[in-house]
Amino acid sequence: MANPDPDAALLAACASYMEKEAAYNLAFHRQCDAEEAGDKAEERRLCDLQAQIAQEQDEALGVIIETMAQTAAGRAAKAEVAMTLVQSNLAGEALSKEDAMMWSLAEDAAGRSLFPPP
Repeated sequence: MANPDPDAALLAACASYMEKEAAYNLAFHRQCDAEEAGDKAEERRLCDLQAQIAQEQDEALGVIIETMAQTAAGRAAKAEVAMTLVQSNLAGEALSKEDAMMWSLAEDAAGRSLFPPP
């Protein structure tokens, strides 16, 4: 019998979080388009959708925060989630020393270069 992945729950939570991150970003961009078009009803709908997604993301983030990664894959997945919390400017540079430190630590944990999501 094969040993189960000790990071299975962490990897699932990270994947869920990142899926929700992509959905949130898409809803945000569509909300900006609706605002520009003057479509108040669509803008409100997308704002509500973002709030719902953010709540679901927070649930996944709670699992991620409370779970210590035990494998390289778990550390890399957790590092990618951490990068969504790094604030960067339009040039892609960290906004503060704290963000730069989180970025550096995330890259160390992942073992590769990482970039904040667009």
